[in-house]
Formats: sequence, C-alpha cells, structure tokens
Amino acid sequence: GSAGGEFRVYLNDGSSEVERLRVLKGGGLTFNGDTAAANALDDYEEGTWTPASNEGATFNVYAARYTKIGNVVKATAYISNIAPTDNSNRFQINGLPHATSDAANYYNVGTIGYSGSAQMDDMGLLAQRDASYLYFHFLNSTNSGGYTQNTDIVSRSISTMIFSITYTAQ
Repeated sequence: GSAGGEFRVYLNDGSSEVERLRVLKGGGLTFNGDTAAANALDDYEEGTWTPASNEGATFNVYAARYTKIGNVVKATAYISNIAPTDNSNRFQINGLPHATSDAANYYNVGTIGYSGSAQMDDMGLLAQRDASYLYFHFLNSTNSGGYTQNTDIVSRSISTMIFSITYTAQ
C-alpha cells in the first residue's frame, strides 16, 4: 500500500493487517511498524578496499573486502610478504573503505585471525577515531601496553596476516 508518499507492506497475521516494511518518504526502510527516521536502514554497500602500507613498509594484498550497513563497516583483509622499515614507528595499515567516526565513545576493535607461525597472541587490532587507518596494540604491560612498532613486526617475522575489523563510520 501507499500512504503519504510512503510505500508500506502489510501482512495478515490471521486477525488483522500488520505493517512489516515501510519505505520512508525521506529515504530508508523501517520494519514492523517503526516510523522513526533515525531507525531507518538507509545505506548498504559492499566491495573491495585497498590496504596500503605506512611510511616505507610493503606488503601484498591477497584479498580485501568490506560490507557497510548503515554506519557499521566490517572490513577484512589477507596481506602477505609484510616488510616494514625496521624502526620504532607505529606499524599501521591505511586505506579503510570509510573514515571512522569521531564520536568520543566509539571504540573500533578488530581480530587477527591468522599470522602464519608468527607470534601475535599478545597483539590487538584497533582503528583510530576520525581516521582511515588501523594499527596494532600490545594487550599486556610487558610491552608497555603500547602500539606495535615496525621493529616488532620485523623481529617476530610477521609476514602474513588475515584480519577483520568492525567499526562505526562517520
């Protein structure tokens, strides 16, 4: 049906018609009778992204995909032949498909799913707020709880990595 410039889908639950889907006049979809524009599904996309090295590091990208639903992005990548410059700069990967939110209470965390035989069990994955890159962070106080340096990647012979990160976009 259509009402007020909106398209609606109703189903009969046996005793009455119940709204299940509404296409809002201003854009977006709502479900089960919800009329709030703030709850509308208004964006969906999927595709590939290009992880890029930081300051002289190199690696090959085997695969990198993402899905964005509303303002939530899940990005995955498989990189190999990782060769950062052996220095104390932060090892990071640039090129996230959408910039992360700058809101103070959004923390963007990821998972490292594979790293060959290299030790990464004490490292986590984070995306910087209001930026388009991710970086690795030590999870314990042994390494001062700080970010992973290029030299850490070199000394641990981390040459292959599969990871994913879910974050809130701008």
